[in-house]
Amino acid sequence: MNILYILQKFPVISETFITNEITELIDKGNKLKIISVYKSDENKINKQIKEYNLLKKTIYLETFKSKTNYLIKGLFIIKKIIDFLIDKQKRNNKKEIFQIFNLCYKNNNKNMINKTLDFLNCWKIIKIIKNNKFDCIHSHFSFQHINLVCIINQITRIPYTFTAHAADIFIDPNRDIKKWATKAKKVITISKFNKEYMNKKLGIPRKKIDLITCGINLKKIKPIKKYKQNPFRIISISRLIEKKGYPYLIKACKILKERKIKFICEIKGDGPERMKLKKLIQNFGLKDDIKLDGALTHNKTLEFIKKGSVFVLPCIKAKNNDIDGIPTVLMEAMAMAIPVISTKITGIPELIDNKINGIIVPSKNSTALAEAIIKIKNNKKFTEKIRKKSREKIIEKFNIDKNINKLIENWKKNN
Repeated sequence: MNILYILQKFPVISETFITNEITELIDKGNKLKIISVYKSDENKINKQIKEYNLLKKTIYLETFKSKTNYLIKGLFIIKKIIDFLIDKQKRNNKKEIFQIFNLCYKNNNKNMINKTLDFLNCWKIIKIIKNNKFDCIHSHFSFQHINLVCIINQITRIPYTFTAHAADIFIDPNRDIKKWATKAKKVITISKFNKEYMNKKLGIPRKKIDLITCGINLKKIKPIKKYKQNPFRIISISRLIEKKGYPYLIKACKILKERKIKFICEIKGDGPERMKLKKLIQNFGLKDDIKLDGALTHNKTLEFIKKGSVFVLPCIKAKNNDIDGIPTVLMEAMAMAIPVISTKITGIPELIDNKINGIIVPSKNSTALAEAIIKIKNNKKFTEKIRKKSREKIIEKFNIDKNINKLIENWKKNN
């Protein structure tokens, strides 16, 4: 198949599930082009991006980053308008231009600047489409870029799908999401929890929503050869944001220290919670027990996970209603047969069967978290059982090879 991806921002170091999906599609012989509205704000790039030459497959609609100031953005917009006005192709496509104009400017609550940007971006994407024969368009996250996809579908009639994840549906979802879902051939989501939520809270019919979980490449992620508990290493990696619940892991480490449990805790990542977490570590007297380091590329993340005795991700519901979906990093730890502990949030219990292939604890409960860590440390028979079962669960339900086949079948049905 020839697939066009339209994304809000690419590449993003924490969005390995998108990169995994794209590279697996390429491995299966599909042709692929990526259009990204914005360039990434990050300096680090995952190894796969370079290995598969994905930056050369990517066209950026905006030549500035999303955090660029308004003056620079304004200058770029003026340049885009000039480019459009001198574009010779538009002379022979007046009917099409009028259609795009109507779709961008009518029934749209945006301000004139954003409507104009939509118009110019749609025109650019349609020019790209005319030079390629795409079978379908796919996107991730139901943010504003889906509006572009929806408009392009109405002009070109190329079917589209988009995958809804977490922040895009839990934090103030776009008022147009139901309209986008109606015009899409299918909406994909990553958990049963999400599917029910989208039906009940967002009014999207269940038959319109397909459940296809994110997955990982089991050929590239092998179980560790030797599991170590000496020293006992508690590890975690993610963005340092409220919904990851790291204060509760730090408080659990305080409980462990009070009980004279020997451990090392390493947390990797960057984000707005960094200073708050550093202060909490210091206030609890855990400076020598917890290391808080920066973000890692995907390749280095996998190397980091291998060294863990237990992987802990104490997810919570944030004040702005943001909640995790099913974090890929938990799947990766389970695939390596590293014991995992997480919380009863959204789709995580669909990944972790409590006390079978990991441990689920109530969110915001540091005592329960500490008890679960102690159980992994002290009960070797139990730990070996969940280590074995954890990779089995990934093979069965979260194998990217199987899940990408489901996605391709979905697209073929809809053509």
